[in-house]
Amino acid sequence: MTIVRKGLEEIEPMSQERAEAIRQLPDEEIDLSDIFELDETFFKQAKQVRRIEEFSVAPMTKYFST
Repeated sequence: MTIVRKGLEEIEPMSQERAEAIRQLPDEEIDLSDIFELDETFFKQAKQVRRIEEFSVAPMTKYFST
C-alpha cells in the first residue's frame, strides 16, 4: 500500500453531493479495518488535555464547496 500525503492547500473542497452521500452511508458499510482498537492499556495511559480557548479550528464547512 502506498501512503499519499497532502497539505490542506492541495485538497479540493468536498462537494455538497459527496458530503450528503457520506452522511447517508450506513455504519455497517464503513470500513474501519485500518483503525486499531483502543484497549484497556491505552485508556490507563491516556492523559486529559485541557482545551486552550485562544486556539480555534476552522469549521469543516470551510472545506465544502457551495
